[in-house]
Amino acid sequence: MELQLNIVRVARLSSSFPALGKEVIILDIFLEILREALKGILREVCAYFFRKTVLEYKKTTPRRRKQKGGSQSK
Repeated sequence: MELQLNIVRVARLSSSFPALGKEVIILDIFLEILREALKGILREVCAYFFRKTVLEYKKTTPRRRKQKGGSQSK
């Protein structure tokens, strides 16, 4: 639906400015691709931080360090 509206808008622009027809279409397509790429990146970053903060299992008690065996020289 949105793409059809963009095509109609570009068609009106290209009829008003015949020299700018192809450039406007190319720029519009480029901006649409850039917008979709940025949406995907933002979605992946949000999912990463959600997994790290909410879904990751965190231990409630800290682990005790292993005791060294044998005799220790001081």
